[in-house]
Amino acid sequence: MLISSASGVSVARVFEQAALRVAQRVSPPLAIVDLHPLPRADPQGLVGFYVTLAATILGFISTFQLAAHAPQLSLRAWLVVIVVLAVLGGLALALVTDPLIGALRGAFTQLWSFLTAEIAAAALFSSAMRCLLRAWAIVPTWLLFVVLGNTSSGGAVAPPLLPPLFAFVGRFLPPGATVDVLRRAVYFPRAQHVEPLLVQAGWITCAFAALLVCVRFRHTRPAGR
Repeated sequence: MLISSASGVSVARVFEQAALRVAQRVSPPLAIVDLHPLPRADPQGLVGFYVTLAATILGFISTFQLAAHAPQLSLRAWLVVIVVLAVLGGLALALVTDPLIGALRGAFTQLWSFLTAEIAAAALFSSAMRCLLRAWAIVPTWLLFVVLGNTSSGGAVAPPLLPPLFAFVGRFLPPGATVDVLRRAVYFPRAQHVEPLLVQAGWITCAFAALLVCVRFRHTRPAGR
């Protein structure tokens, strides 16, 4: 039996356990071959999930800290800070997961780019929500990106084992898109799909547009209290 742990360790284990039960009843024994095994530094395949969660939280928590400590920032300065935060934050997370602990090897540039995009998406969405809801912006941001987004991302539980609604929704949220592209970049570099890239680009574009509209028509800034 051929399995692929990197595609989803939970699904691979289901098939492996079934194969072991079958192997006890047949002769010769059934051989199990893992075509894409996970590295020793990430035996459960969870590093992609946790680093995506870290990027998400870094993105939107930083905006609240920025508003609290630099309420005088103009929109242009706010956006510059977000860009710097996303680039440096993505770099730091990529350094930790690739060369430092060796869990996601061989795709450093892509890891940096995708984690930068995740931080930017969370930060821009949170900024738009701040213009609309002020301190209450944490509620929709947390619910969308963490409660729903990371739960349905397929990082902790493979999409085939998720409830159908969660598996479908997760494909179109930033955390799900990031988990997908990280997994493919590291383990399946020739099988990268365009859908998660478009999803992430769409969220960044829409969040940025929503922020500009809110600033233009509500005459407010995300840095304001």
